[in-house]
Amino acid sequence: MKKLLMFFFMSVNVWGQINSLSISDGSITITPKGLQSKFSNGANSYLNTSIGNNALKNNNFGTDIIAIGNNAHYTSNGGTSDYSVKNIAIGNGALYKAQPTQSGAFASDGRDNIAVGINALYINQVGNYNIAIGNEALTDNTASFNTAVGNSSLTKNLTGYNNSALGYFSMYGNLKGYSNSGFGAYSLYRNTNANYNTAIGYSALRTQNFANNGITYDSDNVAVGSNSLSQNNPTTATNGVRNTAVGSNSMYENIIGANNTAIGAYALYSNTYSSKNVGIGDNALSTQSFTNGESVYDGFNVAVGVNALATNNSTYSSNGVYNTAIGGEAMKSNTIGFQNAAVGYQVLYKNTTGNYNSALGKNALFDNVSGSDNVAIGDYACNACLGSRNVAIGNQAAQNEIGGNKLYIENTPSSIPLIGGDFFTDVVGINMPITSLASNTTWKLQVGGDINATGSVRAAGVVLTSDQRFKKNIQPIMSPLNAVNELNGYSYKWRTNEYPDRNFSEKTQMGLIAQEVEKIFPELVDTDANGYKFVNYLQLTPLMIEAIKELKKENDALKTQNQTLETRLDKIEAMLTTIQPNTENLNSKK
Repeated sequence: MKKLLMFFFMSVNVWGQINSLSISDGSITITPKGLQSKFSNGANSYLNTSIGNNALKNNNFGTDIIAIGNNAHYTSNGGTSDYSVKNIAIGNGALYKAQPTQSGAFASDGRDNIAVGINALYINQVGNYNIAIGNEALTDNTASFNTAVGNSSLTKNLTGYNNSALGYFSMYGNLKGYSNSGFGAYSLYRNTNANYNTAIGYSALRTQNFANNGITYDSDNVAVGSNSLSQNNPTTATNGVRNTAVGSNSMYENIIGANNTAIGAYALYSNTYSSKNVGIGDNALSTQSFTNGESVYDGFNVAVGVNALATNNSTYSSNGVYNTAIGGEAMKSNTIGFQNAAVGYQVLYKNTTGNYNSALGKNALFDNVSGSDNVAIGDYACNACLGSRNVAIGNQAAQNEIGGNKLYIENTPSSIPLIGGDFFTDVVGINMPITSLASNTTWKLQVGGDINATGSVRAAGVVLTSDQRFKKNIQPIMSPLNAVNELNGYSYKWRTNEYPDRNFSEKTQMGLIAQEVEKIFPELVDTDANGYKFVNYLQLTPLMIEAIKELKKENDALKTQNQTLETRLDKIEAMLTTIQPNTENLNSKK
């Protein structure tokens, strides 16, 4: 500073003079005419510093004032006794109309202001604790607790308070809005009466200017990022409010949509009238732009991830809504599909008009375009599905299925799932080809392989495969009756306490002993991995049939033999009948 002053005095012809200080009050005035004691229009103003033509010219009782520049703090007056003002005005016309006072309705007003720049806080008379740095900053202000840094920042502010504006033309048009923060050139540029907005970035919330008939209203918008919420412009006190946009160009075209959250570059970029959407990630919900006849409608879309729901674009207020897409490019191609849920990378990627789909896992339902009511859980589940009402659970389950109404529970792309089904025919299969479930509709449960049940099996009937065309090495059962005679039937009870996992019945049972059967018919006994044995009781049926047939044959032979004996006996009895009279005659002759 000393060097600057020396340079100034050395470079300029100083034609003024230095007058003696006739009043020792601590004030100093430097004018083009020289260094003087203060202007003579205030007997009780002291401890002031003024540098410049007419700086602090009309001050009467204000103290602790620094005014530097042509007409700086020019109009200052008021009060009847010493009054500590503590204003700082630096710049041509800075705090020009300041009129601090210590009495009346505005007692203690117009103090503790800092104005740096041409016409900064120019109109301010009674506003307190304002900071204006920049040409035309807070020029029209009359309120308090505002901070404006940047040329023309908060220039038009009248009664708005608790505002912070940082940047060229930031909050330029604010009139009565309060508790706003605008950081960045043109941030909140046209805001007039809206409150509780936060705009950070070039042109953030730039257009918002609903005047609301001169009445302030709470809009509660947050815009962080270049051009975020730039076009937002409420038409009533209830639309275009409570939006949060974080990221370059996020919610750029929003006009009256409310209660939206957009985080990421271009998130909800084209949204204009839709409300209650969440877009998190670059380009999330970026295309949605249906105007709905310039009426607000609730979108209730949630998009989290880069390009999630990127092309979603309703054509009326009931489509393209209630979607949830979480993951990079999840539901990227959706246009008017509604009430879908997609979680994972590129889930429901090609869906455009399909509705009521739920998919979880990378590329699940990837190829679906218009199919609806599908459920896919697992990476690549139902990846190629084009139809509707499919359910696929498991990694790659139904990956190659293109039809509809199918059930897959599987962890491979196989067309023979662990559990499959056809919802159209109401057929369920276990380890069965999906195609057979649609063609063989007689059997509602189809199993490919053996069944093991620890509990009872109840059925109205049992039908077994027995077609001769399936069989070879067909041989008769030899000596079935002898074999049956070697089997022993028993009544018994299960050891339920020792084997609770078997779900054995408490009732008295009747049956065979597997170890005994195995000695006679080993082919009728199976042994599991733990060494426990099982008897195929159904295969005893043909043995019983042959045994009964053999027994019948023996019985028939005995019946034939008995019939022969009866015939002979009848003959003998007949003969005896004829012999008896003759015997009696012989006896009488004697």
